[in-house]
Amino acid sequence: MTNIFAVAVPAEKPQYIFCAADSQATSSRDFTKDSKAQKMVQRGNNILMDTGSAAAAQIVYEKLLGMDLPPQAMAEFILKETEDLAKKLEESHATSAIFVCGKNNDNLEMYVVELSNEQTPEGPITRGIDQVKQPIFSRGSGSRHVIPALARDYEKGFFIQPKTPLEALALCFGVGAKADTDMAVNEKLQLGIVSKTPTRLILPPSVTNYSTPECNHYYTNLTGHRFDASDKLTKQREDELITISRCLDDFYLALETEMHRLLSTDIRSNQAHSKFKIGEADVDRYLAHVKDRQETAKRAQYLLDAFIKGGLKAMNDATRAFYKNQEEIFKIAEQITSLAEQKT
Repeated sequence: MTNIFAVAVPAEKPQYIFCAADSQATSSRDFTKDSKAQKMVQRGNNILMDTGSAAAAQIVYEKLLGMDLPPQAMAEFILKETEDLAKKLEESHATSAIFVCGKNNDNLEMYVVELSNEQTPEGPITRGIDQVKQPIFSRGSGSRHVIPALARDYEKGFFIQPKTPLEALALCFGVGAKADTDMAVNEKLQLGIVSKTPTRLILPPSVTNYSTPECNHYYTNLTGHRFDASDKLTKQREDELITISRCLDDFYLALETEMHRLLSTDIRSNQAHSKFKIGEADVDRYLAHVKDRQETAKRAQYLLDAFIKGGLKAMNDATRAFYKNQEEIFKIAEQITSLAEQKT
């Protein structure tokens, strides 16, 4: 079970597709779970996500390593390569699909590749390819919580179709938090961005690449430095890889923290606005929350820009800026506690 989510911005002619997937795989046989399963890969100008049989997806991902096809051609390749797997998937009742979000010349496109025929409570699923036309897409067990929540927010006027990359990423984290209420989903988001610039993918620190070639490919995409499985793994080389891995982990945690802070400021400003409308809060309090939201958005934007740009230096610079701001937070917190101690 899983949570697969994608949002295109702007909706009219997308310049970005933001992709998010949780990191929990659950066995339908014995209900054991793996909370650090890789469900997203980058292949050329495409981000691929999977739900259902991870083994089937990884077979396809291995064949696509090093390939760069337009999204529709990649979807067709996946369908052809999984012909032998279809019957096994149907017999095991593993409703499996691979999602392709990619760049085709100047157009960004999304496709769903259904790997098998299956009868579900929502209706029959037919093996084949469907193009996703709507700007927001959700699939997996987590979607039963996500879709009603988005519909409710829309009806109440809280939900606005994202128009900027930062708002799209914030929606991914908000959706991830909602989908986390499902027992077969966790909140460790794998994040991908498709745009006119190189496609990016980043994984949470606890998630490991499913193979050594995949790990080398992942590092190369994010850092811009080529990693090759044929390189001799000396002690020095191992230490270098560990250091780079730690830098990427710190960057992810900084991005995750600022995005959750952005969501929190959204909640506080919305609550203050609601109270202001009925006379329970003054305008100054509401504007203070709006200002806090704007400052948080600036810090989050700096991290997002580094992710889109790629390269270890850009991401390290953004992480340094995050920790510099943390030092200011530490000082203020210490002053608050010091004053409280003096009063007691």
